[in-house]
Amino acid sequence: MLNKKTILIGIILVIIVGVVVLLLLFKPTNNLETSSVINKLSSFFPLDDGNEAQNNNQNPGLLDKDDDSEKGIYKVNDLVADFDLVNLGVDQYYIVYSDLKNGNIISWDIINKIKSRLTNTTITSPHSLTALNGDDFLRIFAGSNNNTKINYQYFDIPISNLSNESSILSGIKPKNLPSYIEEIETMGKNILTTEKVNSLYYLYLSNINLENKKEVFTSPTSNWSTFVDQSQNKVFLSTKPTKSYPGYLYLKTANNPSLEKILLSNSSNGLSILPSPDGNKILYSLSTNQSLSLNLYDTATKNSTPLPFLTFADKCVWTEDSLNIYCGAPRHIPFGEYPDDWYKGIISFSDDIVVVGINNSNDFLVVTTLPENFDTNKIKLVEDGRYIVLQNKKDMSLWVSELNY
Repeated sequence: MLNKKTILIGIILVIIVGVVVLLLLFKPTNNLETSSVINKLSSFFPLDDGNEAQNNNQNPGLLDKDDDSEKGIYKVNDLVADFDLVNLGVDQYYIVYSDLKNGNIISWDIINKIKSRLTNTTITSPHSLTALNGDDFLRIFAGSNNNTKINYQYFDIPISNLSNESSILSGIKPKNLPSYIEEIETMGKNILTTEKVNSLYYLYLSNINLENKKEVFTSPTSNWSTFVDQSQNKVFLSTKPTKSYPGYLYLKTANNPSLEKILLSNSSNGLSILPSPDGNKILYSLSTNQSLSLNLYDTATKNSTPLPFLTFADKCVWTEDSLNIYCGAPRHIPFGEYPDDWYKGIISFSDDIVVVGINNSNDFLVVTTLPENFDTNKIKLVEDGRYIVLQNKKDMSLWVSELNY
């Protein structure tokens, strides 16, 4: 017969094992996973009915996702260097992308799901791509990596070719841009270029023909990320993110050409920003102790609000009206040196797509359940808000998700 001492030791061992199991269940995780853990526990430990509302919302803002949220997502292409969106009007939405396998530029008609090859010129080591509408043509700026710098050229594509592959592609020839152009991207209907002249870097805003240049900024380094608001009255300049050094953010306006330093946080290592299209809000992420934080800054009140999920600003996109933010949010975030470990591929994630509104930033909604091991690298939103286009960092594949919530 078991004595009291043996029984007591057995009870203590059971308690210790139970504690260990609970600690394993509650490992560090993003809010997207915690609710499923709580639901598992609640089946063993029923919650008090008097606190039902509180207990069903253990993670602030976590809303139930639609059971059909995983539907309506499909792969466009396997290996894509870069992509951009083209909006030609109602139900005329196209993706243009550079294909890593053959070096061609391809268009994808989002509504009709038609693929068209736009060029037959092979781009060696395709790197970046951005597109801008002309009067009756689409100008596509494509960058190729020659190991020392990015070289840029552009193609003028007839609009009719976007959804109807032309048999006369031989007439579409690239034109090289000057070698002093270090970086190029579109800002609304204009072009933003970084140009290196005599060891200085100049930032210019110009038209589609790279004419009527307006100097925005001059610096001895190219280590800047630049954002221009819809009115082109505000220019945000941010140092490129790293855990190793503090990040800095500056604002330059049409009324004040000098740089105004914006202090988002007392600790700014790993700073990555994404200003709203109207320039009134700034989404930003920071490195914390082996993790990260995500916050929303109001340029008028100069106050910051933490958001109820964790991700990098790089994984997000604003709606055109500056009211909502869509993000690829990791289900689980392991300890790491962020954002460097993610940039280098040391750590990768499995994301879902969530949306948060600036007028109710305590809540967010999971709108798309992505395939397992989908690590959102670049994300764009079709202007009418019906589709999200995103790239998987793990395999460079390109996907479309229809927002049907």
